[in-house]
Amino acid sequence: MEISKIREAADRFGTPLYLFDLDCIRDRVQRFRDAFRDEIGLTYSMKTNPFLTLEMSRQVERIEVCSMGEFRICRDLGIAAEKLYISGVLKIREDIMEILEYGQDKARYTAESPLQLKMLSEWAAKNQKTLRVYPRLTNKSQFGMDEDTIIGLISNREQYPFIEFAGIHFFSGTQKKKLSKHEKELKMLDEFFERLEKEAGFTVPELEYGTGFAVSYFEDQKKDEDLRDPENLEKFVSRVREMKWKGIVTVEMGRAYAAECGYYVTTALDIKENNGNAVCLVDGGIHQ
Repeated sequence: MEISKIREAADRFGTPLYLFDLDCIRDRVQRFRDAFRDEIGLTYSMKTNPFLTLEMSRQVERIEVCSMGEFRICRDLGIAAEKLYISGVLKIREDIMEILEYGQDKARYTAESPLQLKMLSEWAAKNQKTLRVYPRLTNKSQFGMDEDTIIGLISNREQYPFIEFAGIHFFSGTQKKKLSKHEKELKMLDEFFERLEKEAGFTVPELEYGTGFAVSYFEDQKKDEDLRDPENLEKFVSRVREMKWKGIVTVEMGRAYAAECGYYVTTALDIKENNGNAVCLVDGGIHQ
């Protein structure tokens, strides 16, 4: 963003000020579109920067929502339920009911436990509406469910007549600097999807994959540590193509879109020197 625009915003709104460059984020989305073509869809994880949610709802297929605060932001912004991908490791009944009142059968929902699936199923049966649900596969953490649990649930899918198992959700962490990690994950997912086919007679329609692409925040970071580089993205697409499983792939990202798109603008209020070190005091800080 040009310095003149930053100064103009500071003069107009005062400081401290958060300023976001929407042209920058549109450009970043387009770079992913160019790399993924029509093969891979895009989801924005709004936890990265809720201020960008409205704009991103116009740029990508889905908004990943993982807390009640995030959901209420989307509702207040009037974002269509069709855009919402409701996740979250803990969903209490009251929260699920509030979300379902808005999302109905238009939104998509993850299930991170058998209890979550049960609550979604009960609402769906009561309201005679089919919900699209994505069981979340754990990465051996508190998130999601293990392979055997998911296979058991899907094997007994006749118990959930108003649940459509629309895909599998997987996210294992952020700031992954090596494509080798994605290769291992995609291989694991390929093998799991094969198990689902053999043991549950179920073909996975879609993979919602949180890539956790590393982003370079500092000048001394190596280029190959930023997996958004076009060469790295092409390699990632190739790895997806190599999967035996063939279905819809949607990647879920946050900082990969937003890292360069924001500014925190402050005003220098006092300048001094202490023991040869320059000190600048401003009207904002990391607490804001």
